[in-house]
Amino acid sequence: MHKQLKKLMEIKGITPQELARLAMIHPTTIHRYLKGKVDPTFSMITKIAEALGVSNWDELLGSVPNS
Repeated sequence: MHKQLKKLMEIKGITPQELARLAMIHPTTIHRYLKGKVDPTFSMITKIAEALGVSNWDELLGSVPNS
């Protein structure tokens, strides 16, 4: 998931700190997700998806649009 998350953040122009603030998740936790050290829980995935404005989980967990 961390590769898709990085790509979506890049597309949306959101930094890890901004994502942490928008999703109300500790910045260290976001960095752990981005490095692939831990996988987010269902509730964390939901918070991240909402913060990124992603309406379907496929964008967050699977296929990511090119632009």
